[in-house]
Amino acid sequence: MYYAVGGYKRVFATARIDGPPKLTAAPKTVIEKRWPYVAKASLRPSTKLQYVSSGPELAQIGPGLQDQVGHGVSHFEIGRTEFERAVKLLQLAQLEEAKKLKKGWSP
Repeated sequence: MYYAVGGYKRVFATARIDGPPKLTAAPKTVIEKRWPYVAKASLRPSTKLQYVSSGPELAQIGPGLQDQVGHGVSHFEIGRTEFERAVKLLQLAQLEEAKKLKKGWSP
């Protein structure tokens, strides 16, 4: 699940991991040192929004999830129930976004 921090605080897509994570052999950059595992991922077209502002707020997906987001947090675990709710909400948001875009809306 992709979440926009800052002023938006909204979920805007989900992704699928396309293979097992691999450990970076010799981390060189700050990013590689902080997150030494990499995995191929692809966005799920059925849940990808064009605009972050169209997405559901984290609180709509699950109570308490917003409390897990803090400075320096790159990821956190959610349960199957929250993930399935996020998928449903994103699919509904995608339909609403498409309707608005057809009418000339732009955020």
